[in-house]
Amino acid sequence: MKKNLLKLLTLSIFAITTFTFTSCDPDPCKDVTCAATGFCLEGTCTCDDGYSGTDCSILLRSAYIGTYNASEVCDSDLTFTDNYTAEVKNSAEGNQYVILTNIYNFGAQGVSPDDASVRAEVSDSGLIIPTQNLTATNLTAFQISGTGTVLNGTSFTVTYTILDTSNNSSDSCTTTYTAQ
Repeated sequence: MKKNLLKLLTLSIFAITTFTFTSCDPDPCKDVTCAATGFCLEGTCTCDDGYSGTDCSILLRSAYIGTYNASEVCDSDLTFTDNYTAEVKNSAEGNQYVILTNIYNFGAQGVSPDDASVRAEVSDSGLIIPTQNLTATNLTAFQISGTGTVLNGTSFTVTYTILDTSNNSSDSCTTTYTAQ
C-alpha cells in the first residue's frame, strides 16, 4: 500500500510538473526591439501614428518634406495644365501630418502660398486630406478633401476636390508633385 501511495504521489508530481512547464507560452516579444515610437504586440512592432518600419523607426512624413514642381489638371478645363511651385512642410499638429502649400495654385491669384495650405495625414498607404476649409481670409469659403499616393522616388500624386461653399460649385483636380 505504501508503495502504491508513493507511486501515485510520484506520478502526480510528475504530471503537475510536466503540465506546468509545457503549458507556458514563450513571450513572442522577447527578441523584438521596437523604437520609442512603437511597442511590441504578439511579436510585431505596432507603430505610433506617422511611423513605419519593422522597428517603427521611420518617420513617414520626412520623405515628403521639400519644394516641388506641381503639375495640375482640373475637371473645369482638362485642356489646361497648371504648372507651379509648392512646398510640403512639417505640421505642428502631429508627426503623422504634413502641410501642402499653394493648393489649387492660389499663389498665382495673389494669395500667399502658405495661406493656401491644407493639412494631410501621411501613412503607409499614402496621403489623406480630410475635409477642411482654407484659413486665409479671402479663401474661407473654399473646402478641400482628397487623397494622395505614396511617395515614389521623387514624386507623388494628389487627387482632391475643392468646393466653393459660397456658390456650391466644385472642381476636381489631380496634381503631380515632383521634387525640385
